[in-house]
Amino acid sequence: MSYTLPVGLDYEGQLLRDVEVASPTGGLLKRMRDVMTGKDRTAIYRIALEFGLQSIDGIQGKPSKEILGRLYFPDVEFIYHCMALLDCDGEWPRVMRSCPRCEREFKQEIDLSKATVLALDGSGKSKFDNDTRSIPFTLGTGVRTLDATEAEHKDGRIGILTFDDWSTVTASKLLFGSSMLQSIARAIVELGPAGRGEVSAADLEKLPAREVKKLESLYNDNVPGVQFPGTVDCPYCQETFPVPPIDVVSDFLLRSAG
Repeated sequence: MSYTLPVGLDYEGQLLRDVEVASPTGGLLKRMRDVMTGKDRTAIYRIALEFGLQSIDGIQGKPSKEILGRLYFPDVEFIYHCMALLDCDGEWPRVMRSCPRCEREFKQEIDLSKATVLALDGSGKSKFDNDTRSIPFTLGTGVRTLDATEAEHKDGRIGILTFDDWSTVTASKLLFGSSMLQSIARAIVELGPAGRGEVSAADLEKLPAREVKKLESLYNDNVPGVQFPGTVDCPYCQETFPVPPIDVVSDFLLRSAG
């Protein structure tokens, strides 16, 4: 089935966005469940991506592991979403949710067809630039650990995480705070003299918390890809809360419809 990626792959001076996605099979389900007990959680996601992404218009043959790693993670999540749409065929699985008020758990049907896709198409709905896939920022308090002079660097650009970025952070099995800081560091594509991959979580640790939270919000509020708007109503206490984050691989591709 043909789809258009929300971000696209930078490849030899071109932006490639048209892809072919395969519907999941019993063989894929077997392979993913076979590695569920392993130590590397990312293996399940890589298996799903290798199977689901059949081709990229502009690249001959099956995409290599190097190409898969360079894909922006919102595009990877979009591919998973398309695979789940093809597999569900209108029968939506029920996902376990926990109410933030009464803390009771309940199952909720998730209609994947109601998701929206924010694309970098120049519409201005995202602050990410369509050409550079980044957003400029200026810190109130700069980072002083990027060069030997200990100069304060405030101006930079934050980009979009790739599948390799996500895999590295996830495979590290960091606690939530450490994972958050490392993700922000890997998303920074420019800060003073530092380029992509040259800013570490340690460089951000001495920043005021407000600066880190600003960078986190700048990314989360503008990142393209699949979005699930709306709210959830708790059947026990009637509390209404925003739709929690959805992991399409674990919530849909790995689970049965019940």
